[in-house]
Amino acid sequence: MRFTKKDFFCIFWAANEKAILPKNIASRWRKTGIHPWDPDVVLKLFSTPETERPLSSESIRLILSTGDWRRIENKLKEVVTDFYNTKVKELTEDIQELYATKVLFKNKIKGL
Repeated sequence: MRFTKKDFFCIFWAANEKAILPKNIASRWRKTGIHPWDPDVVLKLFSTPETERPLSSESIRLILSTGDWRRIENKLKEVVTDFYNTKVKELTEDIQELYATKVLFKNKIKGL
C-alpha cells in the first residue's frame, strides 16, 4: 500500500483538529510554567527533596534551597520601592538564574 503526502495530510489534519484546542494549549502553557509564570514547574524536575540533601559537607549546606531563594526574592521585593526598575529586574533574573544553574549543576554532579 502506498502512503502519499495527501494521505499524510488528511490524517495529520484530522488529528490536528482534535488536538489543537484552546483548552489543550492553555494546559500545556500551565504545565510548563510559562503561563501563569511559575519557574518552579521546571526547576522541580531537577531538584531533590530537602530530606535527600546531604548535610555532612559544609559546602553542601551552603547551597540554598528553593525556599531560601524565594525568601531572598521576597525580601528584595519588600525593600525595593520601584520593582519595575531595570536594575531590580536584572537582579531578580540573576537570582532566578543562579538558582537554576545551581540545580542543574547539582544534578549533573549526581549523574557522574
